[in-house]
Amino acid sequence: MARQILVAEDDAAAGALLEAFLEKHGFQVTVVTDGELALAAISMQRPFDAVILDVMMPRLTGLDVLKAARQLDLTVPIIMVTALSSPEQIVSALDQGADDYVTKPYNLPVLLARLEARLRVSARRAMPVRVPLRALPKAAPPAAVATVTTEGQGEGLVARLKALGGKLMKQPGPALELKAGTWLADRYQIEGPLGAGAFGTVYRARHVDLKQGVAIKVLSRTGPHGSIEALRREAQSACQVRHPNAVRVFDFGLLPPSSAFLVMELLDGITLDATLAQRGPFNPEVALSTVRGVLGALAVMHRQGLVHRDVKPANVLMHRENGGEVPKLVDFGTARSLDEPDGDELVGSLAYLSPERLRDEEYDGRADVYACGVMLYKLLTGVLPIPAADLNDPDAIARWHLKGSVLAPSTLRPRISKAIDNLMVQLLAKTPSARPPADEAESLVDAVVWG
Repeated sequence: MARQILVAEDDAAAGALLEAFLEKHGFQVTVVTDGELALAAISMQRPFDAVILDVMMPRLTGLDVLKAARQLDLTVPIIMVTALSSPEQIVSALDQGADDYVTKPYNLPVLLARLEARLRVSARRAMPVRVPLRALPKAAPPAAVATVTTEGQGEGLVARLKALGGKLMKQPGPALELKAGTWLADRYQIEGPLGAGAFGTVYRARHVDLKQGVAIKVLSRTGPHGSIEALRREAQSACQVRHPNAVRVFDFGLLPPSSAFLVMELLDGITLDATLAQRGPFNPEVALSTVRGVLGALAVMHRQGLVHRDVKPANVLMHRENGGEVPKLVDFGTARSLDEPDGDELVGSLAYLSPERLRDEEYDGRADVYACGVMLYKLLTGVLPIPAADLNDPDAIARWHLKGSVLAPSTLRPRISKAIDNLMVQLLAKTPSARPPADEAESLVDAVVWG
C-alpha cells in the first residue's frame, strides 16, 4: 500500500510541486493550506506515515501544529519546512519534537532523501501509532483545501475534505493596508500607495534617516505569487544585478505576523507596455536603444548565474530622469539560479517563452535574449511576431515558438532597415546555439544603432 504523506504548505504552487513530485515517487499525498487544516487532518484521519509541515502558515503556525501533534501522541516523522535558515527557528522546531527540517526553496531530491530516511527509522522503531479522534475547537469552514484522491480511500479524511468543495487553489488571505504615516523597520515612513496587484501593494515611502524617497513593495495577501519566500528570492536576485538599467533593491524585512516588504529604488514613469499603448510603435533608434539597455542589465544578471525568465514590456519601466527616459528592468521574482533545479512549473509569459523552455530542455541566459527579441519586434511594429490569428490559442502560440517563421519587420514598417531584419533573425533563432548571449546581443544592437 502506498505510504500516506500530509503536506501542510500555504503556498499553493509549492504545495502542487511537492504533490506532483512525491506522487511520482509512489506516495499518496494530501495537501492542506493552513495550520488549522493541518491539525484537523492529523486529528481526523488514520495515521499518516509522515508529515511535511511549513513553519509560516496562516491561522496556526507550523510550530503550533507541531506542538499540538505531539500532544496528540502523533509519533510519525514530522519534517519542518522553513524559508529562513534561522538557527533559533530550527532549534525551536527540534526542541518541540520535529524529526528533521528542510529549507526553502525546496531541493526536491534532498527532501526525498530525508523523507525516506525518516520513514526507514520510523519503520525500524516498529511502534504502534495512536491518533486520538479528539474534538477540535469550532472554527469557520476551511477556505481552501488541496487533496489528492485515489481509489480505496473510503470515508477517510480525503473524502471528508473533498466534500467541503476544496480545490487545488489558495484563496488570498486578509488584506493588509498601510496608511500614510505608518513606520516600517523604524526607518521608513509610508506616504501613500503607488499601485496594487493581486497579492501586493507598492507604496511611496521615505527613508527618514537618509531623507530619500523609496518604493516599498508589501505583501498585502498571502498567496501562490505573493509568498514571503518569493519576495525574499526577488530581493536576493535583484541585489546581484547592479546596472543602470535594472531597478535597485535596498532592503528586505519581515512584517509580523505573516507578511514582508521589499525596499526599492523609487522610479518615475510607466511600463514599456503602457508606453507602447500610448505612443504606438517606437522610432527604430529608440526601440533599439531601449532593448540595448535591457540586454545590458541581463548580461550582468547572466554573469551572476541568474536567468530572469519573464522579460517582457510589462516588466520594463520607463524611468524619467534628467529630461529623458531610462528603461529599468523590474520584477526579479521569477529569476532562477542555473545552479538550482528548475522545478515542475513553466514560469513566464507564453508570448515570450523561448523554444527550449517550451521543450523542457536545459536553458541559460539566451532564453532571456529570445524574449528580448520578441519585445524588440513589438516595439518596432506594434504587434507580436506571432500571427494575430494564433494569439487566442495557447497551443498555436507554442507551435509558433517551436517552428514558426518570423515575418521581417520591414514588411510591416518600411522605415525599418534590413540590418534590423537580420538582427531579428539572430535574436529569435529557434536553437539556442544560433542565438547570441546577452553581452554579444547588446553589441549587435549597438552596431545596428551606430550603423
